Amino acid sequence: MEPIAYILGLFYSIFAYGYFLVSRGQVFDLGPMKAFWTSKFKENRIKRLEFDSERRSFLLRLRDRYKKHISHMPMRL
Repeated sequence: MEPIAYILGLFYSIFAYGYFLVSRGQVFDLGPMKAFWTSKFKENRIKRLEFDSERRSFLLRLRDRYKKHISHMPMRL
């Protein structure tokens, strides 16, 4: 019985490796599932930390405005 199990295991291993080579490793597309879980993780994290997205966008606009002003100032050494 052992030689038969060995031959069957070898056959399935060769078949799986051949299928992997033919499909170029694109057996499973995990991109959509990864995007779903990362968005869920971010939503839960935002709720838990009580993150204020309006305040963040305001601060980013303020930062961009000041960066623009600073870039136009002459450098003093």
